[in-house]
Amino acid sequence: MQSTLVVCFENECCTLEHDTDNQCLVMTWKGLLPSKGFREVHQHALHLMRKHKISKLLCDARRMKTIGSEDAAWIENFWIPSAVVAGYRYCAIVESDYIFNQISINNITEKIDPESITIGHFKTREEALHWLRHS
Repeated sequence: MQSTLVVCFENECCTLEHDTDNQCLVMTWKGLLPSKGFREVHQHALHLMRKHKISKLLCDARRMKTIGSEDAAWIENFWIPSAVVAGYRYCAIVESDYIFNQISINNITEKIDPESITIGHFKTREEALHWLRHS
């Protein structure tokens, strides 16, 4: 199945797109993660999840750098609970080769209740999208 991606938001650290064919959000991270930009992307994603009743997220973290500890705590304590209330249920993560990024993402995902959100880790975007389509 093909994807139709509509850019919904973009800043210095990420492009946020709505995959209208697969009804998921796609976060494509660009590298460095200034706190303001990191949180901005997540706030827009939360808004779109609510507005379009989106339950799936593809996080392309291949170029993402390490998530700061304050931002990780914000994701864990604010964003994830808010997203779950909005209907967030599936997350496909395209992993980075950057080991510190893998560690920071794993530290967050290990704390997520698997009854709330099902998380898959993948090497390619195609594998991640395939998994989301069948979730």
